[in-house]
Amino acid sequence: MFSTGKDGKAMAWYLSDGMRLGTFEGHNGSLNDFAVDNETEYCLTAGADCAFGVWKCCNGELLRLIEPNSPDRVTTVRWSCGDKQFSVSTIGSKKAYTRIYDFDPAVFKDKSIPSEEIKPVCVIPPVPGDGEPFLGHTKKISESLWGPMNEFVYTASEDGTIRRWNVSTQELNTMVNFNPEKATEVTSMDYSKDKTLIIATGRDETARLYEGESLTPLKVFRSDKPLNCAVLHPTLNLVMVGGGQSAHAVTTTGHGQGKFEVQFFHTIFEEKVGEIRTGHFSPINYLAISLDGTVLATGAEEGNCRIFKFDAAFANKFKALEKSFVNMGPSVTN
Repeated sequence: MFSTGKDGKAMAWYLSDGMRLGTFEGHNGSLNDFAVDNETEYCLTAGADCAFGVWKCCNGELLRLIEPNSPDRVTTVRWSCGDKQFSVSTIGSKKAYTRIYDFDPAVFKDKSIPSEEIKPVCVIPPVPGDGEPFLGHTKKISESLWGPMNEFVYTASEDGTIRRWNVSTQELNTMVNFNPEKATEVTSMDYSKDKTLIIATGRDETARLYEGESLTPLKVFRSDKPLNCAVLHPTLNLVMVGGGQSAHAVTTTGHGQGKFEVQFFHTIFEEKVGEIRTGHFSPINYLAISLDGTVLATGAEEGNCRIFKFDAAFANKFKALEKSFVNMGPSVTN
């Protein structure tokens, strides 16, 4: 497991016993994102020090630290399908861009090539000329995803919109407002296991499910707290969400009032079906689940990561609960 913090360091951990494997050091500001390629050979970091890093996973060697558009902060990094390219999102002067880089390990390892000469192959949206309007996000991009065939890049922003961009033309393909009724920050976005669905969260205390290709809204899951993250269970009809009271107000209320639990919702019926009392005492900023759905990891503002193992009977218990929803049938009113 990998984690990032506001101390500018990323860390690798053994899931089996929670022991730290190593530390990635090199940034001079807090880390906003971390991405690992499919072979766990190379990884990317996004820093508030206006730079992104390219690293070797096995030994923590820093290959490059590149400032794509200083003084803009780097907010997200993400590998494309196949790991031949990666995206880097930045924010500065109320303009958010996503830059696409080709990845050739030999180039990034070659110290004779100055970092200034490693340029993106395209910028989304294109940088406007004098007098031309800016067509992109006007606030921080909180999450970015590559489409299944690398034809599109999806971006979610604090300006309240989710957008799909054509990588070859750098043009906007689709845009939806996260909350059609009022503007709210979009705090996270993630795929289902097969990449046909997208789950996103907002500060309006909701998580929303979208069809992956068209961004058609499908479901709304209503929590009782601002949400920072959500994941879809890979094998069950289950959405897990996390968040909590804003960090600056945590010290003024009791532990239970902070609402730092992970809540479970049924994907189809939109009903809350359970929760995990995580033990965190600050907002949960990130959730991750293993590919087989047996392990859940949480990361919170206080600096702790916690790992939860679902027992062997969890799936059967959930499916039994699911049948109870079906057996109830339509509600009857007088």
